[in-house]
Amino acid sequence: GRTYEGRFVVVGSVGEDALNVPLNGAPKVQLILLCDDYLRRIFLPKKLVQSTLEAEVTPMVSFNIRQYVADSGGRVSQLGPPLRITEFDEFGRRIYTMNANQGKIDVIQGITKITPLWTKVEAIHKMQGKNFIWDMRMATSSIPPDVLRQIIARQIDPNKIEDRLRLVQLFLQGERYQDAQAELNLVIQAFPGSKQRFEGALRDLRQAFARKALSEIDVRTNAGQHKLAINLLENFPNEGIAGETLQAVRQSLDEYRTEFDRYTEILQQVDQTLGKVAAPEQGKAQPIVDEIKKELNIHTLGRLAAFRQFLADPALNDQEKLSLALSGWLVGTDDALRKLPVALSLFDVRNLVRQYLAEPTKVKRDQILADLTAQEGATPELVAKLLRYMLPPVETKTPEEGPPGFYELSVNGLPGEGPVTYYVQVPPEYDPHRIYPTVVTLNGAGSTPRQQIDWWAGAVGPNGQRLGQATRFGYIVVAPAWSNTGQVEYGFSAAEHGAVLNSLRDACRRFSIDTDHVFISGHSMGGDAAWDLALSHPDLWAGVMPVVARAEKYISLLWDNMKLVPFYLVSGELDGDKRKANATDIDRYLNRGYNATVVEFQGRGHEHFSDEIQRLFEWMNRRQRDF
Repeated sequence: GRTYEGRFVVVGSVGEDALNVPLNGAPKVQLILLCDDYLRRIFLPKKLVQSTLEAEVTPMVSFNIRQYVADSGGRVSQLGPPLRITEFDEFGRRIYTMNANQGKIDVIQGITKITPLWTKVEAIHKMQGKNFIWDMRMATSSIPPDVLRQIIARQIDPNKIEDRLRLVQLFLQGERYQDAQAELNLVIQAFPGSKQRFEGALRDLRQAFARKALSEIDVRTNAGQHKLAINLLENFPNEGIAGETLQAVRQSLDEYRTEFDRYTEILQQVDQTLGKVAAPEQGKAQPIVDEIKKELNIHTLGRLAAFRQFLADPALNDQEKLSLALSGWLVGTDDALRKLPVALSLFDVRNLVRQYLAEPTKVKRDQILADLTAQEGATPELVAKLLRYMLPPVETKTPEEGPPGFYELSVNGLPGEGPVTYYVQVPPEYDPHRIYPTVVTLNGAGSTPRQQIDWWAGAVGPNGQRLGQATRFGYIVVAPAWSNTGQVEYGFSAAEHGAVLNSLRDACRRFSIDTDHVFISGHSMGGDAAWDLALSHPDLWAGVMPVVARAEKYISLLWDNMKLVPFYLVSGELDGDKRKANATDIDRYLNRGYNATVVEFQGRGHEHFSDEIQRLFEWMNRRQRDF
């Protein structure tokens, strides 16, 4: 489950004035729980909330930044896509350029309050020109630490150690332990006599950072990035780190070494068992054994667990033991078989299935199907299990140029439509023997599929690598070029559906996609499309995550299908009239207790909301298709 902290109130509709719910005349049925965490407003179905508790809140350190805030002028009530946003300067100011009826408007914004979790940004008074009243919130984590230091340094007395320690506390409460440690070291340099006083605090910070580093290694391990995990473990810092943490590091390394030692041992055992069976069976089994030797790795080792478990069992003969190895390799250890003829047949069945799925012509597919049905192991149950462990049927050459793991591919559109280009980014250490959760992402107007890849997986850095959240958590990202050049609205057309669904289907034939963990998302008109596709094809998705999207047309007609698909909408408070426009559909979801979450950033408009991406992955990691 998820935990939210903030101010809570029960409302009858997401269209209500969230912070001014009337005591008299309020709707009788109030089944929506609103949480205001000062950065966002989160709407949740009350029926799914286990409990709300009065928590003892730890006081958060905060810094009030002196700015000449506009106290009169036009109140910003709607925001479209920003035209330009400059970086914050050392005074905590930046320029936000927006479109208005009279043309472009530059608004000077200034940071007025910084807390560990959120930062308040307001419009600054201008001596000339029109002033605006505008309170915007953003995640403090989105502001670089060096910029925070520069801004806060102008608000404190650097010669007062307690002032300096407040910045350390800010980083600490925001769980930015490395920044807190760096700042505390600067404090000790400025006040040499305080070193002994803070030795314990430094030790605690190093330990907190070590725990976070160990947690990150777990994330990478779960994402199948074992080479990186081993490298991080082997280079784990040990100075001032608690013994139990270092013991956990050593234990993880020992587990890896044990796994690697098993490779040679198991291959020898399979070879020895093969040599003990009769010659005809040896010849038929040899190609499977050769495949095991070639492809056995940390992701496939578990398939031979049943073989290892019963290898010394005197009740089984050599044929049965070999069958456990071969069938376990093909259908998984839980479904390993003792009948060698069936195990050998499974190999032929799997190869025929691969040929069938890769064959483009119907005549040849029909012939393959006839050959397939004649096989002993071609039962629906066994074929389903084979598919779980089978490599993708269409081999896709790794690109020689461009970012590692980035593909530009093409698939046929609907009849009468042209081919559809789509882009795929696979995570580091991608291995087709492992299945991966996947995000299908749809771009908005003025954006591109490549930019959607960047949003989810991170932009390509100077070293050619991506460092985004899909990279960390081991997600494949698929971005179809689903819209026409210059298109500004989603058309609710079959061609658009076909572009997305055909791209996904083709990607599933080329990459090891976990079809129980496929999510669809999109920004702006791409969010509209994602919302519609989720409701139109609820059997395909583990969840849908529209960003700054609007519910129209078929979305409102198919609303009841949302009970089948977890829903997570990200929006901006000032993004036109979308909250009220979407209220009817969202109220239906929330009032009926569907698995729906609606997040609205305060004082924000039509943006990409990268602030929310970490929470989106936390949400996705708990979801799978249930259809």
